Amino acid sequence: MRLITLDFETFYSTSFGLRGMTTEEYIRDERFEVIGVAYKIDDGPSEWVANHNDEVRKKLEQLPWDDALQIGHNNKFDAAILSWRYGIHPVMLGCTMSMSRAVDPQEGSHSLANIAKRYKLGEKGTEVVDAKGKRLGDFSKDDLDAYGEYCRLDVDLCFKMFKQFAPHFQALSGQEMSVISDTLKMYTEPTLDLDSGLLAVKQQRAEDDAMALVEKARTDVTTLRSTKKLAELFVSLGVDVPMKTSPTTGLEIPAFAKGDMGFMRLLDHEDERVSNLATARLAISSNINKTRMARLHAVATRESSSANPSFVHKKLPVPLNYFGAHTGRWSGADKTNLQNLPSRGGDSVIKQSIRAPEGFKLVDCDSSQIEARVLAYCAGEDDLISTFARGEDVYKPMAATIFSKLRGRTVLPEDITPEERVLGKVAILAAGYGMGATRFQYQLSSSGWPDADLDFAQTVVDTYRDTYPNIRQFWYDANNCLKAFIRKEKPAFLRRRLEAFEPTAKGFKLATGLMLSYPNLRCDEDGDMYYDGARGGDIKIYGGKVTENLCQAIARNIVAGQLVSLNEKFREREWEDRVALTVHDSLLCVVDESHLDESVELIENEMSSTPAWAAGLPLACESKVSETYGG
Repeated sequence: MRLITLDFETFYSTSFGLRGMTTEEYIRDERFEVIGVAYKIDDGPSEWVANHNDEVRKKLEQLPWDDALQIGHNNKFDAAILSWRYGIHPVMLGCTMSMSRAVDPQEGSHSLANIAKRYKLGEKGTEVVDAKGKRLGDFSKDDLDAYGEYCRLDVDLCFKMFKQFAPHFQALSGQEMSVISDTLKMYTEPTLDLDSGLLAVKQQRAEDDAMALVEKARTDVTTLRSTKKLAELFVSLGVDVPMKTSPTTGLEIPAFAKGDMGFMRLLDHEDERVSNLATARLAISSNINKTRMARLHAVATRESSSANPSFVHKKLPVPLNYFGAHTGRWSGADKTNLQNLPSRGGDSVIKQSIRAPEGFKLVDCDSSQIEARVLAYCAGEDDLISTFARGEDVYKPMAATIFSKLRGRTVLPEDITPEERVLGKVAILAAGYGMGATRFQYQLSSSGWPDADLDFAQTVVDTYRDTYPNIRQFWYDANNCLKAFIRKEKPAFLRRRLEAFEPTAKGFKLATGLMLSYPNLRCDEDGDMYYDGARGGDIKIYGGKVTENLCQAIARNIVAGQLVSLNEKFREREWEDRVALTVHDSLLCVVDESHLDESVELIENEMSSTPAWAAGLPLACESKVSETYGG
């Protein structure tokens, strides 16, 4: 496969650029203009083409895309230009920024300049003076040549970075390179449709409802949006303002956010004026769902034009950060987070607006209890693994064990009610990472057990730990691993799954070839351990948290492999089916109606198949077929 390294230079100004716009908004805007492009084929010389007389298009169409891995730094940008502006779709896409996130997740910056400095690859050039606000026709020949030299240098650095990072991505036949490519193509070659009418109606209704609540609260928007003014208004009404500690300043501040328990209680305050104020505050507060809805509506209503020759109306580019979390999970990108769309309530309309194209269906397939299965597998809890493998309910037996202890008599799984089963479910899914009684009590209260006191929570936690002693031992082993990392020694695990994760002196080497590590790990005078976060600051770490990290990382690697394998099998069959979105442990596929049943079977088989490096781990999944994501 040929390697094509690419970097576009485009028009930007004070009021027009990526600082204030999404990538999609910027590239599809009428003001967008390509100044030129630098490219490099394999390890050949980098070339610069200025865009006079559409020379960029002419040159791009001559490049060997049919057998090419196209790479760039922050390649979501360059690959989107290729796709949306020139209709060019390379076989594979790569991104050195994404590779850097995976190899050096502890680094706060993954800019071209910082990576080049980190690995001593050479100095990044300085952009030509006064490029801001200049159209192609505004550049003198000398300035345009200088711009080209700057761009060619970026391409050379990007190529060197790819060579630097590539050895880390060879495991499992280069699976992670395919994950990067498939992630980028969710964005650059979108398949999901958007219902612009539904979004428009919901937007207007939300605005109308919010203003009605403001009127009912007998105040104004300015007061409701001001934390200080609202606090003063509550005090004047004789209300004790709920407070919380600011995570950034450490100071006590009013707790007026959705999810703050004190504020949520104000919603049901006996004084109707107080409850109305709290309700109105929630309604008018700028939140991610409102912003997201507005951006999706803009995408859905953006028109095709001569400036957008390859733009497909109403298609939703799915922006995801590859290796967006410490454990390798994806995260939302491009100011549009599609990782946590609401499934209930008024905001669920966002999911409902995401539709299958005509002639297709959406298959949403979710891995069943994958982290709980991975935990049992890694810890060597054979009975629990066997229960999962037989497809039996693991929650009822756990609930029966808990209630047997609470009631002082034997309770059989078959006697557990659906409501009681919830307790077993919360225990299996929440208590596996060393959670203490206080935090577990909160988990219970948010899961349908609001009256659970601390003693009740402690009993459940103790019962879980006694039932699965190998999981408890796994926490201790993981904690000892941290101490070994500090001593720069290779740790030993009582229970080891070396194919899935291998302890080294620097962290855990995963099956993908990438590392789960804890940079600058250290121990304070109290014995607490910390490592450096990617965004700065100390992150506390302990055995239970390491266990959670490992389970999440392994589960992510399984789902990533399933994503790549499914897309490969779709292509082998010459189907137009695609994995269009991944959210944590689920895959959303766009599937042709003409072979729907066959596709569903393929998807379910793939997501129930155990990778070779996790032999003995039983997997299962659940799928649903619908017209809309929210269906």
